[in-house]
Amino acid sequence: MSQLFNRYCEVRLGNRVITAPPFSIEFDQTFKSGTIGSTILKLYNPSFDTIKAAESTKSGKTWVHPEVTIDAGYDDDYGTCVLGYAVSHSVKQQGPDKILEVKITDATNNWSNAIIGKTYQNMKASAIVDNVLVELGINSKNLEYGTDLTYNKITVKSFKYFLKRMAKDTDSTFSFKNGILEIKPKTQSREIEIYLLSNASGLLDAPEKTLRGLKIKTLFFYNILPMDVVRVVSNEYDGFFKIFRGTKKFSSFGNATCNFEVIEI
Repeated sequence: MSQLFNRYCEVRLGNRVITAPPFSIEFDQTFKSGTIGSTILKLYNPSFDTIKAAESTKSGKTWVHPEVTIDAGYDDDYGTCVLGYAVSHSVKQQGPDKILEVKITDATNNWSNAIIGKTYQNMKASAIVDNVLVELGINSKNLEYGTDLTYNKITVKSFKYFLKRMAKDTDSTFSFKNGILEIKPKTQSREIEIYLLSNASGLLDAPEKTLRGLKIKTLFFYNILPMDVVRVVSNEYDGFFKIFRGTKKFSSFGNATCNFEVIEI
């Protein structure tokens, strides 16, 4: 495990690039398997041009929202944890600081309500998914199904509802990670990348028992997301769990932590 010191964050907001250090940056991210994530970004004492970059513009009857990418972590271990669009923003004064607050929706929001309107016959679920992703221009990786069911006939209307039905029919789960679709079997082999979380590797406080599994708190990890498998090792537990919900908070000058809800596998 790398040494989790010296936090680093880079925000690309439209045509602007803001880094911490030297600037002060915070963001809060929420996510859940099978849903679209959202992020609230705070930039402290931004320039006029940075505030301007957060503004949406109108093109005909539609609004065009600025693209936002956030890379965060530590000097020797950081990466992309947010990829989306700035759908709204506000500026407020807090003591001596002027704060630009930007609401970011995951890039997949552009496709969540897409209407496909196509009927497929005698095709495997994987082939239909591939066709739909090409239609919508969505990137994907790690498309693995519990069962690659063949549909005799299916009409795909709403992209969002098709994904939910496909996941149920193929005994799979899906999530969007930074605008990229991932599909994995519900029951998955442990011969995959597993993140070890212990007192020596980022686990904070004692895990809390829940009806479904555990609630755990860790240092900030940009790369741990829904459906990822973790091994939790503490005085009370030593087992494998799958993340299904969580929040992340990153601050270049305050706390930088993750709160995950996990179920045992």
